[in-house]
Amino acid sequence: MLRRTLQAIERARAFVRQHFHGPEPVVIPPLLFDPGSDEPILPPLRFVAQISSWDRINEQGDGSWMNLIWFAEIDDEKSIKAFVEEALRQVDWKTQASGFEI
Repeated sequence: MLRRTLQAIERARAFVRQHFHGPEPVVIPPLLFDPGSDEPILPPLRFVAQISSWDRINEQGDGSWMNLIWFAEIDDEKSIKAFVEEALRQVDWKTQASGFEI
């Protein structure tokens, strides 16, 4: 990845750290347009979400959660729910989510 791509991902991480509390963000690596060039291009949409579940990932916790960042192509036919579902299929909840206690 080129510096500009890494900077865009770091800006997304900084946004999540500033506006969401909780675990360090998990980033789904973006599929770049023209990845072999000197100037690869990120997909135009950036999503950030805080997702939680009552599913425990460890014995001590009451549930699990994740701050998630991903990039997608514009698709006017796709609902926000579809974008989120597509992103969640790309994460391994058991290894990437963090536990929480109430």
